[in-house]
Amino acid sequence: MVDNIIKSVAEKLSSLSYIEGIVLGGSRARGTHTEDSDIDIGIYYNSESFDINTINQFATKLDDEHRNNLVVPPGAWGDWINGGGWLVINGYHVDLILRDIKRVEQIMKDTEHGIVTANYQTGHPHGYISAMYR
Repeated sequence: MVDNIIKSVAEKLSSLSYIEGIVLGGSRARGTHTEDSDIDIGIYYNSESFDINTINQFATKLDDEHRNNLVVPPGAWGDWINGGGWLVINGYHVDLILRDIKRVEQIMKDTEHGIVTANYQTGHPHGYISAMYR
């Protein structure tokens, strides 16, 4: 069931031209999940052509209750957790987490040169370390 959810989300979102990558994250990626764990899916996008409306249309179709505007635009969750959405698919909580691919590339270059910063981010009481954006 979970594999089918992941596959369905990946297939639908990968059809969008501005999606650069889709990855499984969180406890399911680490193999530490339980039966009740949510499904964290990272969506790496090209910010130059990103379209929140199209992603929201897909999210509405995927969501069990077909709710609207589930995915918030980049910046809505702060500077370091771009945005994303909380869906329920086949009874499972599915978190879509947006990542700007150009910013990821820059952070990778920075960290390779020893440039790491600590930043304020709501929900991260000890700061958000830039290297975590990778």
